[in-house]
Amino acid sequence: MRPALQAIFQSWKYRLLFAGSTVLFWLLQIWLAHYALISFAFRTDVFSWKDKVNVLINTIIMFFTTFPRDVQALALLTAVLVGCNITFLAYYLRRQVRTLRAAGSSLAGVMISLVGVGCSACGSVVLSSLIGFGAATRVLTILPLRGKEFSLLAISILAVSTCWVIKKILTPAVCRVK
Repeated sequence: MRPALQAIFQSWKYRLLFAGSTVLFWLLQIWLAHYALISFAFRTDVFSWKDKVNVLINTIIMFFTTFPRDVQALALLTAVLVGCNITFLAYYLRRQVRTLRAAGSSLAGVMISLVGVGCSACGSVVLSSLIGFGAATRVLTILPLRGKEFSLLAISILAVSTCWVIKKILTPAVCRVK
């Protein structure tokens, strides 16, 4: 497996894709958790563009100061796995065209990880938009880990998907003879 990873990350394009997709997904998680504030700042004419950029920067700072360390670690781990998944999938797609199973499981992991964005105090952003804020808050308080189950499920799906894509990268592009 190590030679395959070295082959992938030798290319500056794949390193850039990994870094860019990891950072973008990490920022997406943070900004989704602060969606109401960002939405308010960008929809009103009261704030200048400098203020709007400051709101985006301050939401990143708020993520580090208000969210617990375990939530920060889960968000970072999810972003790194999404970055790996996107990079490996791009490498694999470049080598082979038929990857419907890999693309489907990767997309499933990304989508489930977005369901858990938020916190137990204010509720999950996507979950609350699907079932309503009050119901989402009640559901999250019933769960033993207070909503972190979504992040753990997403990490599990992304890890399995990433391993599956790596396995496909390592297998030769020929059919087995039975």
